[in-house]
Amino acid sequence: RQDAAFPPCSRCLFRCILVRCWWSPWRRSFSSELPESLAETTARCRLSSLFKMSFSLYLGAVLVVALAAFILFGAPRKPRRDNGKMPPFLPGVPVLGTMLQYNKDPKKFVTENGSKFGVYTIDLAGRDAVLLTDRKALEQYYAAPESKLSAVAAMKEMNFDALLSELNIEKGTYIHRKILMRELRTSVIDQLLENFKASCLSALPKVFQGDQGKSDLFGSVRRVFMFCIIETFIGKEVLEEYPEFVTEYYKWHDVMEEAAALSVIFPKFLARPAIFWTVAKWRNRIMAKLGKTVERIWASKSSRYMEEIKEVDNKSTAEEATAYSIGILFAAHKNPAITASQVISFLLENPTALKRVKAEIDTNLKKTKIESISVAQLQNDFPLLLAAVWETLRLCSHSLGSVRIVKEEPFVFSDSKGKQFTLPEGTLVASSPLSLSLDGAMFEDSRNFDLDRLLPPRSENSKHTIAFTPFSHGTHGCPGRPFALLMVQYCVLAILSKFDLDTKLPLPELDFHKATVAQRSKPIIIDWAAKDN
Repeated sequence: RQDAAFPPCSRCLFRCILVRCWWSPWRRSFSSELPESLAETTARCRLSSLFKMSFSLYLGAVLVVALAAFILFGAPRKPRRDNGKMPPFLPGVPVLGTMLQYNKDPKKFVTENGSKFGVYTIDLAGRDAVLLTDRKALEQYYAAPESKLSAVAAMKEMNFDALLSELNIEKGTYIHRKILMRELRTSVIDQLLENFKASCLSALPKVFQGDQGKSDLFGSVRRVFMFCIIETFIGKEVLEEYPEFVTEYYKWHDVMEEAAALSVIFPKFLARPAIFWTVAKWRNRIMAKLGKTVERIWASKSSRYMEEIKEVDNKSTAEEATAYSIGILFAAHKNPAITASQVISFLLENPTALKRVKAEIDTNLKKTKIESISVAQLQNDFPLLLAAVWETLRLCSHSLGSVRIVKEEPFVFSDSKGKQFTLPEGTLVASSPLSLSLDGAMFEDSRNFDLDRLLPPRSENSKHTIAFTPFSHGTHGCPGRPFALLMVQYCVLAILSKFDLDTKLPLPELDFHKATVAQRSKPIIIDWAAKDN
């Protein structure tokens, strides 16, 4: 085994599948990192005594097994598509289904098919998956309880129980939801924000000064968020006692996201031993080292969030808290960091909007020091900044999201045209937040950033209860939404108040290929200078 935790043969297989099987759109998406990584992996394979067999034979065997699995297990499912009650079906190629069409241009795929059908079925490696973009259908979908449309079962079907641990899927989400959504959540969020503010103001100068005046915007903001989430939700002791944790977690998280994306290509029985088990073993090694520090934090009662876990579930242990820590890092650091960097990117692309947001920040900071800004002030005194965050979330929404599985009995629903559909037990169902966000009937000039779009008097999002859904909606809405918004707002506020930023326009286009909110197709390099304040 190598330091990166993958057996060399599996890691090389993993990378080559991404490059060779996902074709040119994915190669462009990963172009900044794959060549070096692939060369490094290949070199390790040559040196490893574990990898004696020809890689071409290994890859060939995997693809043959995948094709056989498709023929044996995929074909019998086709009659379900022809029962007259399923949504229209978009045909795909063997094994890969419709993913090649999707990967060519995710935004075009979901918006065009969403506009044409509203409700339609795609093929994910032989599995039926129904996509909903019709708002009436989505109202019924979001209102359905776990007993009818299961998020937990869907997470397991997509192999997240292997990637994040079954404990996180079965119990962790419930724990975090109880903490952030219960009656006393206001006091909890107030305390968490205090911790986040202190961490953010401490991390910003260290991260940006280390970049020496020029940096990759997302890379810098992500490091800030990583430090803040660790200190806010776990404890600053982690950074003191396990200094290499950030680097090790980064590597695992990014590879884990790539592994999760592969779950839509290969059958579950094949993907687990070939890919997911190695990612799980890597996670377990990180958890074993992290657990020693979490155990001390757990006993010392120094972390507010750890104490909240005890209060919600008095049977929780330090070992379980370590697993929950990995879960909260996965959920709370990367997407907020992407969103914060995208807010800054859109403002840099729109100088007038940037000037207005900066003026709002300057006006408020004359009244209140940045260290003393409260939850209420962030929510009420910075309407332009909050509008910039929401508009960014609208434009960067997931192309696919909110995956569920029909449980026990058929799920019956209708669309806005009055057509009724019946989805059998076991059918994957998902929404397309991006299709809603770019709906021209809902949002004027929907593909462009407009700071006033969501503010009175226009308030274009008030036309429907499900105008757009960056945090999902209904029974499975994101429990971290209130705090995520506060984190993004405060981070952007701190950066714009403490640094002058500049970059070369035009910026790279939005990229919807990865399993996160939209990133950019290339890194955004910014020049920055600290302000005298």
